[in-house]
Amino acid sequence: MPLKTEDNVLQFKQKESGEPSLVVIHWLDITATADWTEGEEVEPTPFQTIGWLHTINDRVIKVGNTMDEEQKIYGITCFPIGCVEQIQELQLSTSTSPA
Repeated sequence: MPLKTEDNVLQFKQKESGEPSLVVIHWLDITATADWTEGEEVEPTPFQTIGWLHTINDRVIKVGNTMDEEQKIYGITCFPIGCVEQIQELQLSTSTSPA
């Protein structure tokens, strides 16, 4: 069973110090129609964004698409916390030999 959004976000808030985490943000976007679609058929559109976790607080989650040698993160996307369904940490392999 997936974690509730609040529990999942809290887990990352507590972990924020230290090396940046590479994460997948599962989020919902606004959907609008300008046709004859019935209201019951209109739902938010789910998306996923991958990035380095920059900031997480009670209002927003920020991830970046680029990290420099000093672990500064750039190319920021800012998500309102209410749009985020889940944060999933990715693990990087540091192996230099082919699998």
